[in-house]
Amino acid sequence: PTNSSGPASLRKGGIEEMDHIVIEELELLENWPSEKSFEMGNVHCSSSCTGAEKQVVSDGLICNIDSVGGAESSNNQPSEKKPNLATRRERMKRVVTDISSKVNNTLDRLLFVDDVPPTQNTSRQVHGGILLHECDTPEEHFDRHDIILETMKDCQLKSDKGLKAAGLRFELRKCSSCVLLDEREGEDSPKNDERKCVRVEPDGEVDSIHPLRTLKCEDCHTRLVHSKSGILIEHHNRRKFIADGEMYDEVSRCCMEFAQDLMVNDYGMKWITIDHENKGDPIRALVSTTHPAAGGSSISRPTVLIITGKGKVGAGIFSRQHIQTTGIEPSTALFTIKEAQSRNMNVVMLDPNANGERMSYTAIEKSMSKIFDYIENISDENSVSQYPLLIQAHSAAGGNIVRYLMDKSQCYLQHLRAIAFTDSTHNVQWVKNQPELSQFLESSAAIYFRSSKNDYGYSQPRPAGEDMSPDSNWIRRFGNIRTYWAGTTEHSLSDWSARKHIWAHFDKHIDLQQLENQ
Repeated sequence: PTNSSGPASLRKGGIEEMDHIVIEELELLENWPSEKSFEMGNVHCSSSCTGAEKQVVSDGLICNIDSVGGAESSNNQPSEKKPNLATRRERMKRVVTDISSKVNNTLDRLLFVDDVPPTQNTSRQVHGGILLHECDTPEEHFDRHDIILETMKDCQLKSDKGLKAAGLRFELRKCSSCVLLDEREGEDSPKNDERKCVRVEPDGEVDSIHPLRTLKCEDCHTRLVHSKSGILIEHHNRRKFIADGEMYDEVSRCCMEFAQDLMVNDYGMKWITIDHENKGDPIRALVSTTHPAAGGSSISRPTVLIITGKGKVGAGIFSRQHIQTTGIEPSTALFTIKEAQSRNMNVVMLDPNANGERMSYTAIEKSMSKIFDYIENISDENSVSQYPLLIQAHSAAGGNIVRYLMDKSQCYLQHLRAIAFTDSTHNVQWVKNQPELSQFLESSAAIYFRSSKNDYGYSQPRPAGEDMSPDSNWIRRFGNIRTYWAGTTEHSLSDWSARKHIWAHFDKHIDLQQLENQ
């Protein structure tokens, strides 16, 4: 058999080695007697004896056939000093076993390395050849890698505890303007070390902020760092601290849990369980504590619905990669939560990937029917303006929410004030037989922000909010929806880059004066 997993020279050398083993061992058989002897009960006879020539002889003697075919009795003459048949058979058995063992070991070593158990596999390949921080050999790399994974999995560590096991932590990294502000105020502020990253509002009020919250400065981000060295985790060095594969998945999970804990503990969000009938993880959603689904009583407040795309991202998370390398704020819905709360709105964030991306629509369907049951089961025709709803849908979530509205348009359209798509996958051809929904998706209440990827012919991002000139294919798929560039080439950062334009769109379609009065 051949295997392309190793260099050709190594495989050739292995074959030559096996040839040498076989030849060396078989040379031991060259001086053995030429007769092909066999045993029949107590009769030892050569294979060339005829029935009449077979002689019963005592053990240790052998019937020999001379060169002309005659039988030469060995009853009266002692046999030559040759190994008896039992000795030769035992020796042959040992030689064959030894050859078989050596050949099998050589094949296992050279051709079937991947089948060797991990504890015996000394040739595990480091992805990209990048060793973990402070590791000098692949053995050290995999020892540290395996210990981190075993600790995180076996102890079922979550959030910051899981990150600590991986030697990582989140900390607030201030922007250059905030650092400069600190330096200028250093002499006049004896408690400068205790300052948080805040901004003074025009009315002179200063917010009291959690050490990891950045309500007033959008350029200061909560970043992942290596605890021991303090090195910032970035795209170019991520694999030095977070290896690809299982470690990446586990660290991503803990990063998302940390961000979600922040939303719960510091931003008034609450986990609610939608469905736990399946064998997999329960379907959950993050909901404002003031929302009726979380036990709140503010049913008349406008609600912002945030739905993320497909993959392994959780509720309120847009990117696993950027939560590790760019920061919590750009990769999550924290900005949307803060803006909604500043306007006295409720926030609902669904988790379409709770049971895997293939079940995303089912998760959305179950979540919507439970969280917004007061809309779907409404019976009062005069309550049109009581439950204003705003939707922000990213990527595949756009296709899922349009598909859901196709079945529930009679319930939601009267409450839906505005919708913002970011790199959405929906298609207006789906709703061509539903004029009301089709009209809404092409009205001023709908807006689309598109990332300027390289395959669109742009090597640099187009400015956020710049008009995009759609072609005929675009218009056929998305209709005459107002379309703007998101301000980034990164698909998963489109919500962050276009955040201010999204809220400018929402503000046009809600009654801010009424919210201020509330």
